[in-house]
Amino acid sequence: MKIIDKGLITSPVITEEGYLVCDVDFARVGVQMYYNYQFWPNTVAGKSLVDRVGVYRPEEEVFDEDSMNSFALLPLTQDHPFDFLDAENTKFHAVGTSGSEVRKNGIYLNTRIKVTDADVVEEIMKNGKKQFSAGYNAVIVAEKGVHDGQEYHFVQRNIRGNHIAVAIDNARCGEGCSIKDNNKMKDSILVTIADAKVELSDAVKAEIKKMEDSAAEYEQKIADAEAKATTLKAEVAEIQKNWDSCKAAKDEEISKIQAQLDDAKSNIKTQEQIDAIVEERVQLVADCKSIVADVDTKLSNSEMKKAVVKAKCSDIADSIDAKSAEYIEARFDILKSQQHIDSFKVVDTDSKKEEFELVDSQEARKNRFTNK
Repeated sequence: MKIIDKGLITSPVITEEGYLVCDVDFARVGVQMYYNYQFWPNTVAGKSLVDRVGVYRPEEEVFDEDSMNSFALLPLTQDHPFDFLDAENTKFHAVGTSGSEVRKNGIYLNTRIKVTDADVVEEIMKNGKKQFSAGYNAVIVAEKGVHDGQEYHFVQRNIRGNHIAVAIDNARCGEGCSIKDNNKMKDSILVTIADAKVELSDAVKAEIKKMEDSAAEYEQKIADAEAKATTLKAEVAEIQKNWDSCKAAKDEEISKIQAQLDDAKSNIKTQEQIDAIVEERVQLVADCKSIVADVDTKLSNSEMKKAVVKAKCSDIADSIDAKSAEYIEARFDILKSQQHIDSFKVVDTDSKKEEFELVDSQEARKNRFTNK
């Protein structure tokens, strides 16, 4: 299968001749993702043609000596040519060459490249097009497994380099390195499963083109759905926030009402207590009326006592509102006790023992022994 790997050009140097020279990582170990239809007719069962499937590039294949050497002294091209390069068409596409040494750099293959075309050098240096793409052939073997948590359905074997394209705008799996079939290469795809080779017909190629367009449409729909899901999640979070706020306020209100209810319950009087209160009220009314006959009995207990004291105690009538409740209570008790004393019957020893009732207590004490 003809395959393309992409990577990033770094630390370029311009020579006296105007050539660009730099070291690049151009292939890596790991799982690369493809569309299922790209492996027709050996597609993965149970997946649609536009589902992604993984292709594993084992370390022993990537760093195989023959594989690494196959990328030495390759032609550089500006983007990918329609077909892979050979002795007939290289002169129309070459804009430089890769170095004679290919090295292992971590999980990457690394080599030095020299770009000799002035226009391509300008694209890289001035327009920021610093990615590149390695085109190569490989045997694709149907083999399932998992590598670094990524599932794969095929394994690349016998990797052999063909060319390296410079001034590539983007890479399938990031700027470090990726595998991506250039659109211009689709018409000459050759799928190799072990030793079986199948050349795709024009009808199959046309169908693949339709599926590619459909896949792009599906990917856009997925992106739109993900964006909508993000918006909905934000709306749900805001609703939840408002709900939590309302619930907290309601719980606080319920707590206040419950406290009021508990307080009300604690103040509920028993029948015995009610009877005592009524009896106390009846007695107070009687006491007040015995002191001041026309006292307003609709007043509260304290106000009725205050009215009685004000009516009978002229010395504090004008300042009674400034008196404390204890003071009013004490004066009322004095009036009540005096009323009991002044209400008894007095016997005149010098008369016919005529009985009479004194009304004004002070006057009564004054005339107690002078009345005849």
